[in-house]
Amino acid sequence: MVKEVNAELDQEWVKLILEAKKIGLSLEEVQAYLRKGGKKETEKEVPSIWS
Repeated sequence: MVKEVNAELDQEWVKLILEAKKIGLSLEEVQAYLRKGGKKETEKEVPSIWS
């Protein structure tokens, strides 16, 4: 079953995500940062999938 969602994007979040991508953060790095509540994870190599 396909559910159609009509959602408005929060422009502040869009700006933050685009800035993260611009400075070279990977999707996984952003997700990990958000999961940790903004606390920095230990440094590790994470492959980028944001080409």
